[in-house]
Amino acid sequence: MTILNHDFLALTLANPNGMAPFQFTFSSGTGVVEETGILRLEPNRKSRVSVVLSAGIHGNETGSNGVN
Repeated sequence: MTILNHDFLALTLANPNGMAPFQFTFSSGTGVVEETGILRLEPNRKSRVSVVLSAGIHGNETGSNGVN
């Protein structure tokens, strides 16, 4: 599998019930799609610093139930 047009969000939204893990390479490292919505990027060079970025895709969280 690949990330079509480099659009990880579209890939995530197209596979809401899960997907098989796969990996790919880019100029400075390796990427691994672990599961729907989980992307791990590993650089080729070692680093003393690790970074975790987390983002969520949510629905309408305004609490509105249509009653004003």
